[in-house]
Order: sequence, then structure tokens, then C-alpha cells
Amino acid sequence: MVRINKAYDLNHWLLVLFFLAQLCIFVSSSDPSEIQTLLKFKSFLSNDTALDNWNNSTNPCNGTTNIWAGL
Repeated sequence: MVRINKAYDLNHWLLVLFFLAQLCIFVSSSDPSEIQTLLKFKSFLSNDTALDNWNNSTNPCNGTTNIWAGL
């Protein structure tokens, strides 16, 4: 039986989360379909308080600055 190291498992998931976060950085504010996709994702969350600034009235990015939390 192989025993998985808990630290390795945590590091693995942190690395996966890091790469997923990097993918979100490439969201273009000029493509409304990507913005709508992110807003739809937010609507599926049961606790979306961390993403309160995700809304239709603001763009996710301003040049290289992320405006929406988590992007």
C-alpha cells in the first residue's frame, strides 16, 4: 500500500490552484462572453461574498491591473 505524503498532496493542489488563477488573468475585458461566463460561475457559488465586486457595471481588468477580486 502506498502512503501519500500530506505535504506533497497539499503542494500539488496549491500548484493546481496557482495555474487556474493564472488562467483567469487572461480574461479580456473586451469579450463580453468571457465576462458573462465568470458571472455565471459566480452565480453557482453558495458563498460569493469574496467576489462582491464582480458585476456587469465594471470591467474585470483595466490594462494590466485586475479590478475584480481573484483575477
